[in-house]
Amino acid sequence: MSHTELLTKFLALPGRIAIISACSAGKARSDLNPNAYLSADELDDPLQRVHGERRLANYMLPAAEMYTGQGHRYVRSSVALLRTHGFPVMHYILSAGYGLLHEQTLIAPYDVTFSGKSATWITARGRQLGIAQQLQELAHEKERLLIILGRQYLISIRIFRLNIRA
Repeated sequence: MSHTELLTKFLALPGRIAIISACSAGKARSDLNPNAYLSADELDDPLQRVHGERRLANYMLPAAEMYTGQGHRYVRSSVALLRTHGFPVMHYILSAGYGLLHEQTLIAPYDVTFSGKSATWITARGRQLGIAQQLQELAHEKERLLIILGRQYLISIRIFRLNIRA
């Protein structure tokens, strides 16, 4: 059986499907100075986050529209194609800044990334954002999860041990 046939059978099973993919460094708000993006400190402090999101209110977008990286665009095209064919697909995006996001969650541009960070930092950030717990909760809600993540994101949910290079 081919990979395409297996994926088709997987998707055709009854129940809701969640596709989880990574965010991207590229953001749709290229007209905004990157220095104005929210930082990890601003995102992590509830009061600073509220102020920062108010400051950037005109730049907020649904998560699915915020990211412009090639991998993200491929996943979005796949989600659209699956929906066109009647598959009940929900898309979630794993963000180094916000944690696990539903595709329609409004977010502000931010400058937090796993790229270039140590496995220790990524693991700590994943714990701080509660990413593993968020995925566990999602797994209880959905029939199936299709996870499309690179190594750094897998480190953030503690699938890889700390001795694996980011």
